[in-house]
Amino acid sequence: MNGRPELSPARWMILTTLAMRGPQWKYKDLMWKLYHEYGWDESVTLSSINYLVDLGLVKASRQGDDVFYEAAHPAVDKYFQSDIKGPRAGGPVHQAIIRKLLRRYWEMGYWCTVDDGSFVEEA
Repeated sequence: MNGRPELSPARWMILTTLAMRGPQWKYKDLMWKLYHEYGWDESVTLSSINYLVDLGLVKASRQGDDVFYEAAHPAVDKYFQSDIKGPRAGGPVHQAIIRKLLRRYWEMGYWCTVDDGSFVEEA
């Protein structure tokens, strides 16, 4: 990974909202939040949700007249539960601080990854 986000800002914000502030969000509540916080109209939110569902990162379920969304375990494991490892990972206190900072930035909608010190050759 070269530091470039794998998901667009809209898709990432929806995924972090579902993963960090879950467990489930009613479609109407998610729409309201994203409209009032970011000014996104329904088409932006719906197309982003559909993209995430198609990738298997978000699960949708119908309960009565409502549709609920939640982050799927593969997405949570891949983006939010990965181990901090590598030659510069540090000890338990350092890793706890890194986790806390990651969580804070993720909740604000920022794409963040940890530089694990691995060397990657330029293409």
